[in-house]
Amino acid sequence: MTTLPFQSNDPTLPMVSSEPKSEIALPELFGQKSRFRFYGKASEYFGIWLVNWLLTIMTLSLYSPWAKVRRLRYFYTHTELEGARFDFTGQARAIFIGRIAALAVYFGAHSEGALKGSWLQWVAGVLLFAIYAIIPYLFRATYRFKARNTVYRHVRFKFTGTWRQAFMTYWGFGLLVIISLGLLLPYYIYRHKRYQFSNLQLGRLKFQFHAKVRHFYVAMWFPMLLLVGLYVGLTALAIYLSNMDIHIEDWKDAKNILWRLSPLIFVFLMVLASMYWITSALVFRLCWSRVSLGRSDFTSDLSVFKYLWIAYSNFWICVMTLGMMIPWAIIRVQRYRINSVSIEWQDDPQEILAVMQADLKAFGEELNDLIGIDLSL
Repeated sequence: MTTLPFQSNDPTLPMVSSEPKSEIALPELFGQKSRFRFYGKASEYFGIWLVNWLLTIMTLSLYSPWAKVRRLRYFYTHTELEGARFDFTGQARAIFIGRIAALAVYFGAHSEGALKGSWLQWVAGVLLFAIYAIIPYLFRATYRFKARNTVYRHVRFKFTGTWRQAFMTYWGFGLLVIISLGLLLPYYIYRHKRYQFSNLQLGRLKFQFHAKVRHFYVAMWFPMLLLVGLYVGLTALAIYLSNMDIHIEDWKDAKNILWRLSPLIFVFLMVLASMYWITSALVFRLCWSRVSLGRSDFTSDLSVFKYLWIAYSNFWICVMTLGMMIPWAIIRVQRYRINSVSIEWQDDPQEILAVMQADLKAFGEELNDLIGIDLSL
């Protein structure tokens, strides 16, 4: 069923075989195109989602690292390329340690108000500055953790991005987006995706990111137009409100004003959601159509209109079912995204396997590096 060497003890997940499956079939794929396949089912994932949700609430979020591992392992073990499924071998303990460390710093930093007048207020202020200053480092640590715990055909992925690149990408170019009022958002997304893809390896085989800045501006012209429309709409709303003779004397007056503005608020939120969904679809298709592994190119035939329909229908179905259809919506989006990606083999697949598996021992030793813990919240 799969070639993955690590097994899960979770009885809710499918059993996978530790024996390689037909790796000798790879040489026959030269010049052919292989499509990724996702075999997850909403009926299976619903149990995992419900248990994760209940245990996370009952343990005041302490169970969330284990919930994250179960979720990732389910999606990885149900994603297949040419008869071999991926696997996620990360341990919840590493995520738990990283999360506790991040939460400790976060709450320590935000206790500044409670410590007002005390010398500890200065400590809290330093922690507050530190946590925001090291956000790029946390991103890098999370990328490394996820990459090294992702396995395909006995081979681990590896993320080689440096912390200097991370700080330049997320602080340097992130500030430019704020200064430009969002007009440099395509450029920021380009730098973010280049940092992710260009530093990713499968074994010793490197991914290459071929997209240029202009590709992101061409792809994102419509979301950027929506962004400009939001600016114009908010400006017009501010002018309109400033010219109104508004007197708020009690909560009833405030509710009446909110009720009158509710259609505008709804339109604003829907435009914002549409911009996010369209951007996600465009960036996903662009990136996976401009990435190669060796000389083998990835492509994606994801349709923005179909993705937008899936996103809107998922949203309203989840609203009407009070959230009980969230697992179905997640599986639906995941299946469409993964099934839209394919790879055209332009290298000798036997040579690809040889390069992929050339440095397995080194990757195994790197698992003990604490920098690879997952610090994401």
